[in-house]
Amino acid sequence: MIWYLISIFVVVIDQLTKYVIKENLAYGEKIPVIENFLYITHHTNTGAAWGILSNATVLLTVFSGLMILLMAFIIPKFHHKLLKWAFCLVLGGAAGNQIDRMFLGEVTDFIATFFWGYSFPVFNVADSAIVIGSILLLIYMFFFYDDADFAFLDFKKRKEKEA
Repeated sequence: MIWYLISIFVVVIDQLTKYVIKENLAYGEKIPVIENFLYITHHTNTGAAWGILSNATVLLTVFSGLMILLMAFIIPKFHHKLLKWAFCLVLGGAAGNQIDRMFLGEVTDFIATFFWGYSFPVFNVADSAIVIGSILLLIYMFFFYDDADFAFLDFKKRKEKEA
């Protein structure tokens, strides 16, 4: 149960920050936090990361919904805590953006960063959770991977046990 609370916490923080941005900033307005590096802005995205699949809201909503259900189902089956953290963060981030897609038809983004004159795509708390969860998943895969964590996916062995 605690693992689902992590995902819910991510969704709540994501939705609260998006609400504050939408209520207090005009679309396109930028507030400098660190000049020439970090800005708070109001931006929307109808696609996935970096605007990929722009205007494919229905496709993204269906695919994301299926992935959310899959992650919610498999998280309790994992044994390693790092793997659970990774999936809970990704689940919370995906759910946060899914809420925007379903109710607004677009995702609200508000964190703008610039590196050496390059403008990085604007993102939000949900996107950050997805990236952090993905990094934790990579760390797990490179340093802690254990077949036992994915034994529930081995349908061949499951059928042998049932027979």
